[in-house]
Amino acid sequence: MKTSERYATDSALMIIASLAIAFIIWYIAKQGDVETSYLRIPIVFEEAMPEIEISAETLEARVAVHYPKTYARWIDKANFSLRVELDGLKRKAGVDEFRESVYPVYPSMIQRKGVPDVVIVREIENPREVRLLSRWRLARGVIQPEAQGQPAPDYEIAGGIALDPAEIWLTGSASALKQWTDPVTGQIALKTDSISVTNASSELKGKVNVSIPPGLSLFDPDKRDIDPAASIAVSYNAPIAEKMGERRIANVQIRISTLSQKVKISALPEEGQALATGPVRLLNQIKREYIKFKPRTPLDETMDFTGQVAVEAIWADETPEPIRAAVKLSEAKPEAVTVTLTVTPEAIEPAEIEPIGAEN
Repeated sequence: MKTSERYATDSALMIIASLAIAFIIWYIAKQGDVETSYLRIPIVFEEAMPEIEISAETLEARVAVHYPKTYARWIDKANFSLRVELDGLKRKAGVDEFRESVYPVYPSMIQRKGVPDVVIVREIENPREVRLLSRWRLARGVIQPEAQGQPAPDYEIAGGIALDPAEIWLTGSASALKQWTDPVTGQIALKTDSISVTNASSELKGKVNVSIPPGLSLFDPDKRDIDPAASIAVSYNAPIAEKMGERRIANVQIRISTLSQKVKISALPEEGQALATGPVRLLNQIKREYIKFKPRTPLDETMDFTGQVAVEAIWADETPEPIRAAVKLSEAKPEAVTVTLTVTPEAIEPAEIEPIGAEN
């Protein structure tokens, strides 16, 4: 009996030992079947935006891949990629210049395309982090007002229509910006919807829409974000004023008044002219009788005198007040006249210019 028990025990031990040896041999054999390869796989940026230009120091990562020899056909860089999520890129991207941001990388970020689970990426050798330069693709949009119609007769838009804002920032893909940007100015020309000024005779104010070109978006530099609206409302101010102009009034009789009744006065030449500047509506109402010439300095009426006297054009008393208030006289010609002043004992009516030779 004891012999049988010993035999059974020895047999069991031999079986266990055989299995252990077989496992060791299998393990050693399997270890010989595993290989490690180093691949340069592409770095792919997720959540990248066409409106933001990015530039990285490297676009490939070197990784260590462990796999059984029988799976060697899967070891191809086309089957792997390192996916970097560009979290917060809108805020990190520069506006006027590129700004740097750093994104750490981990093996868990590696994407596999149909590769069996026994193929393992154990390590990213290089880079340990991705340094990225980013900047918004921007162009300045310059808005021009689009006026429709004409103001009331003798009125005009004084100095043009003012807009607020008159410029906006636009963003889009590189191709969209190139399509709309003027190659000379580097700006994008925009127009408002029509602003009616028909028969206007006073200032116009309001809001008007500006359409955003297809493929572009409005950019808010303070929020560093995109406004998806297809248009923006801007304020406009259209100052309407009377048309201004000038008119030269010719053949104005030169009449110079005197204070004394005992003075006879005459002047040559007998006619002059002056330039009137002001609203066109009033310029057309001016008559020659509304203008008179007077000496720039008072005349000495106590003695006879013949000589040159500087004169200027002024409004006569009968000139209507609207013309007197809004129209300016200048450039009187002649600037001086030859005056003959004679003191006589006779009582002479309050004098005006009497053309020389009028007694004949």
